[in-house]
Amino acid sequence: MKKFMINPVTVTCMLLCVCAVALVVLVTAHAEPPVSPIQACYNNTTAGSGANLVTFRHTCTVANTCGPFNSFSFMDQPSINGNASALIFVTGIVGINGARTNTNPNSNLNLTYTGALSFGTCPAGRWILAGGDIATGAQFNVLVVNP
Repeated sequence: MKKFMINPVTVTCMLLCVCAVALVVLVTAHAEPPVSPIQACYNNTTAGSGANLVTFRHTCTVANTCGPFNSFSFMDQPSINGNASALIFVTGIVGINGARTNTNPNSNLNLTYTGALSFGTCPAGRWILAGGDIATGAQFNVLVVNP
């Protein structure tokens, strides 16, 4: 029968591999995930009209419903009011209420700037949401990038 011998180089390599794996697991487990723009919406990073990046949550209410047949919702936020050149990204929040019925995830949204003239009952110089689910209570995360 052949005698089994322990090679010190093999043992050292095995220990180094185990230590490397343990270090990767430790760093991964304690790493903090980066803050995403969507998460920032919960923190309301609204910094006023001069900020380059602004996030907020828009809620459709009776007060901000406008347009023909009340089928639009205008956003009233200082960083975008009167700012036609803002880059605006809107995402509907699905299932925020208990019944998960507030926003249809399959609906299309239309974001339009009213310009210098009002649009129906929508005020001038405002961004308005149309299409999709803009029923009272529907909520949207909004990310604004000002040039």
